Amino acid sequence: LANHDVSPQFIADLRELGYKDLDADDYIELRNHDVTANFIRSMRELGFKDLDTDELVELRNHNVTPRFVRELKEMGIKDFDVDDLIQLNNHNITKRFIRQMRQEYGEDLSISQLLE
Repeated sequence: LANHDVSPQFIADLRELGYKDLDADDYIELRNHDVTANFIRSMRELGFKDLDTDELVELRNHNVTPRFVRELKEMGIKDFDVDDLIQLNNHNITKRFIRQMRQEYGEDLSISQLLE
């Protein structure tokens, strides 16, 4: 565990957040993918309260940040899941892009329309 920067504090922080049934491989995977307690807390504050370890790793692997999620919400994009976030981020759907598409095609664009 020490070789992967998995500290007792890291384990305690995740347990405090409800991740109590993780094994050593889970802790290593989370740490290797830079999933931190702060990342989990931030995602929870944005409405993602029950992310499992695979989803957390996927979000980090695809560089989905709390800031990205916050910006989508500020733009009125709602009802998205982890897969939507990954797709939107992978396709560089930014606030600027959303504004441009809304100017051209109207305000009521769905996630699938933004991705087309």
